[in-house]
Amino acid sequence: MRNGLAIEAAVLAAVRRAGIVRCKMRRGVRGLAAVSSTAPLFGILGTCVGILGSFRIVNGNKEAAFVTIFLSLSEAWLPFAYSLALAIAAWLAGRYLRSRVDEFEHQMRIVLNDLMTALMAGGESILRPGKVIEPEPH
Repeated sequence: MRNGLAIEAAVLAAVRRAGIVRCKMRRGVRGLAAVSSTAPLFGILGTCVGILGSFRIVNGNKEAAFVTIFLSLSEAWLPFAYSLALAIAAWLAGRYLRSRVDEFEHQMRIVLNDLMTALMAGGESILRPGKVIEPEPH
């Protein structure tokens, strides 16, 4: 009976520790998701401010005013372009990290199953020293 409780305690400790590591790994991924969803909104806000600011300079010669407005409007789109590039980069990085976290979770499940199997086998470990656990192909 004691052996069964020890096995259960070891498996629960391993599951708990895997959950803590998983939460720490996912914390950064959530931050990237927030950046990728809010960056374009700030870019649009910057573009609107730039467009409104481009019409403040209108006075005097008509041709000079058109040139000034055109240059200001062409520069007003830069905040949106930069924020869109940032959002795409954050989204791609988030996808990559999410796939790595999913792969880590899969590996943890395999290791936990191997641990349970080894502990249930009564000490005859299937995890021999030097054995490397390779990821299974998806």
